[in-house]
Amino acid sequence: MIKFKHKSRWKPAPEGLHNAVVVDVIGDGNTFEPSASGCDEIRVVWEIEATQSDGRRFTVTKIYPGANAFAKDFEAVLPADHPLVTGDTENVESIIGIPARVDLVHNLKKDGDTFAHVQSQLPARRTELKPSEHYTRLKDRCPANVQPLTQPKSVIPFEESEVTCAAA
Repeated sequence: MIKFKHKSRWKPAPEGLHNAVVVDVIGDGNTFEPSASGCDEIRVVWEIEATQSDGRRFTVTKIYPGANAFAKDFEAVLPADHPLVTGDTENVESIIGIPARVDLVHNLKKDGDTFAHVQSQLPARRTELKPSEHYTRLKDRCPANVQPLTQPKSVIPFEESEVTCAAA
């Protein structure tokens, strides 16, 4: 295993197999903003059982290049009668709250920072993790054109933070 030196103040989630739960789905593979590759993306955010120094759980994200890749990856963790498994990729948010185990590996960015990458996911075993109260779904956060009344505790994308929004 290669150890990377971590130069930023942000600490990535630890490597290995972790109990996890889906806490957010961003995009639907059809209407999400196209990525640089030109594909429609779906981002899935998990909370894992491991906690940060402040007691909050780590969150990890995986980007899928469309609904078909997303559905194929989730077949292993969903019940056989779940709509995604049966071919209905319209309601991707139906996986929020689904427990799983995710295998995380560390990768090095071009700027030298380390990030945790979801390499694979497996069905949950024994303990099924539930979402914590600390994560706020992206769609429930302040709109881009509304100035927050309080500053977030974190500047890291997809990281939990408490923000109070001005009335729109």
